Amino acid sequence: MISFLLYNMKILLFANIGTANNGFYHIGDEAMFLETYYWYQKNHKSTNLSIFTSKKNHQNLKVTELLNFDFNNEKPRIYFLKLILKFLLYKFSKTNFLSKNEFEFINIIREQDIIHFCGGGNLTSLFKPWLFYSYSLIVIAKILGKKIFLTSQTIGPFNFTDKVISFFVLNLVKVINIREPNNSLLKYGIILPNIGKTLDAAHSLPTIKNKNINIARQSKIRIGISIHQWKNYNEILVSNLVRLIQQISKKYSIEILLIPHIIATNEFESYGDVIYMSKITKKLKNSIIVLGLDINFYTQTNYEIAQISKTLTSTCDLVFSSRYHGIVFSLSENVPCMTFISDEYYSQKNIGALNFYYSEKYSDYSINLNNKNIFNELKNKTERILKNIDKEKKYITDINKQFSTLDNKFYKNLIFN
Repeated sequence: MISFLLYNMKILLFANIGTANNGFYHIGDEAMFLETYYWYQKNHKSTNLSIFTSKKNHQNLKVTELLNFDFNNEKPRIYFLKLILKFLLYKFSKTNFLSKNEFEFINIIREQDIIHFCGGGNLTSLFKPWLFYSYSLIVIAKILGKKIFLTSQTIGPFNFTDKVISFFVLNLVKVINIREPNNSLLKYGIILPNIGKTLDAAHSLPTIKNKNINIARQSKIRIGISIHQWKNYNEILVSNLVRLIQQISKKYSIEILLIPHIIATNEFESYGDVIYMSKITKKLKNSIIVLGLDINFYTQTNYEIAQISKTLTSTCDLVFSSRYHGIVFSLSENVPCMTFISDEYYSQKNIGALNFYYSEKYSDYSINLNNKNIFNELKNKTERILKNIDKEKKYITDINKQFSTLDNKFYKNLIFN
């Protein structure tokens, strides 16, 4: 029935896909997009897939690449309202105040049968340009009678005004799959969509065999690090993690593997994870082995970067990650993970990922950077994991086996009729 309904349908996949002109590349969004793409290719080969992308670098995939609509980022909320008003005037009175780019954007939506937001944690007031770019797509698609699906989502937090707008916009959607075991949408009054609570799409993204990324192990324990700068937590995180690594290196034979999740070059390079994580490695003793792929390897590779990152993660014994997808990559590959949380945004995302595995015991695997006694907490939790590393891995492996037999996948609640 579903295969018949999707036969030759045009589906637009939407996420933060591709490499921007300033070199910005988001591995997490790319991972969710790729696994969603693979799912369509496996289950519904007849669909015609398109994507909005920052740069056309997915030529090896069977998708039509469309460059992102040039959304007005200076006053995104106001521009969103103006765009919707101009669209309504055009649709119902044929009065055209639309620019050429706006008209093309609307026509692209008009040509689709389904709009599928295939992942992301960027429907939040923290990223207003993307939020209202997304909301423009949703509202226009709904008015044009298109089906709208959101999978692998973390939604919020919102300020008051955006919360009101989100109530109206997100209740237009047919399906929303959130990547946490609890329904966090009720607090925003979002009740009309079919709401599912499922694993992130990147959970099932396959690793790859590539001799160019086979970094030989030189120590007994490999610790992966995937952290990033965020607000005013930078020095707190770096100083405590450096101190921890120095201490545990006295007791264990360890090596450090750097795993970036944001690749950035050109004028955006200082925002990239590689540059930020070098603040840690520069402060470590020379005797501690630090491994990682050269930044040029990532920038010269196209869509496989997400799978490369997950493959690297799978070779670790323990991962420290402030990134949401650092947690997903780690736990889905049976690797214990310690995460860092700071504000409501990262608390919701990271704790949501941990809850699938540890329920209320998630705090054993997270460090709140607002606590005063960070180091002792970090040290005690890390030493407990390392002391019971085989038991920890077995526990995660058993949970993943349960996931494989349960209908917990990201596409669980997709309804195409």
